[in-house]
Amino acid sequence: MKTKQTVLPDLCQFPFADGRSCRMPRSQDHNYLCVFHADRERRLLDQQALDAGDMSNLFGPTGELRSSTEINAYLTRLAKYAVAGRISPDILPNLVPDSSSRRG
Repeated sequence: MKTKQTVLPDLCQFPFADGRSCRMPRSQDHNYLCVFHADRERRLLDQQALDAGDMSNLFGPTGELRSSTEINAYLTRLAKYAVAGRISPDILPNLVPDSSSRRG
């Protein structure tokens, strides 16, 4: 006899192929996934955008680079686009901040 699983609202809702759900606590930044599955979802969506040729999110959601975290995320996206051949090698040096000019 199969028992019906009850889904707790504060747990991850990621469904596995065999019908189980993830039992990790839900992330504060996501409506229904834990940190691990939310990250996997974000990576999948980033890859789909990359495959579609959408470079509108290169600078992130705000369009500005204000913190070191945003700069690291920008450089990561930039590397992904460069490796995928979505950015011309001719303009790539212009997109990377030059840190040597700031050293004294």
